Amino acid sequence: MSRAHREILHLARLLDRIVEDLPSEKIDRYLVRDAQRVIEAIETLVRMHTAQEEDIYEAVVSPA
Repeated sequence: MSRAHREILHLARLLDRIVEDLPSEKIDRYLVRDAQRVIEAIETLVRMHTAQEEDIYEAVVSPA
């Protein structure tokens, strides 16, 4: 679980660097594509992580 947290934070920092590199005059379509891929990766990791947490909580709460 902590690995997922670290990976999400890593991707968030990567996205921050991509956004900082975006020029305000003319947007580079390759940087936009890279940003979209990072956002999709973050979304996927968060969904997986949430599902894992729900499984853990259900296992703890459910009677044996």
